[in-house]
Amino acid sequence: MMKGDVMAFRIRSSVPCLLFLGLLALPVSAHAAGGFVVGAHGGVTVPSGSFGDFWDTGFLFGGYGEYLVSEPFAIGVDINYAENNPSDQAAVPDDADVKFSYLNVGAHGKWTYLAMGSPLRPYLLGGGGLYSVKSKYESPTLNTEESKSEFGLMGGIGLSWLATTSLRLELEADYHHVFTSESEFGESSAPFFGVTGGIAYAFGKSAATE
Repeated sequence: MMKGDVMAFRIRSSVPCLLFLGLLALPVSAHAAGGFVVGAHGGVTVPSGSFGDFWDTGFLFGGYGEYLVSEPFAIGVDINYAENNPSDQAAVPDDADVKFSYLNVGAHGKWTYLAMGSPLRPYLLGGGGLYSVKSKYESPTLNTEESKSEFGLMGGIGLSWLATTSLRLELEADYHHVFTSESEFGESSAPFFGVTGGIAYAFGKSAATE
């Protein structure tokens, strides 16, 4: 491995650690200001476009942390993992193990509509980040693997229900557009939809009651 490759690998490897440390530091400042929310979710991914011709619906799970800047606005970080198997159109041999997966570490902004007296809160969000994508093919005669960190954008809509002043149940639908290398993955992008359900908890008086 060349010196430049080692340095690039160290930079990519440090991104999740730095974001995790940021998550640990946010609750202190959030408690003093608008509050802090952490959540976890799981669901499905649905590849679209020509990317969806080869890859089938798969699973997705992850979590997030948000700092409430003001009553309707929040900023946060996301960590997600997703995996897809080949579609029927891919004509993959029965003895082959083929998968496409990604680990996403990103940031987002969120705007929530606060209806007076209602526990239901629809929201919009958008952001971007780093997607560590991997394509793997294993069979008795051939083993190949392509792995690279790529940039991607996302946007979505969701609905949050306040079960209590702190506990929230959420339903969300997102669109992700990952910019991949056609020479390495056969596609210049890997777009997909994500549909998830989850649970979140708000810390701080303002976060729990706004």
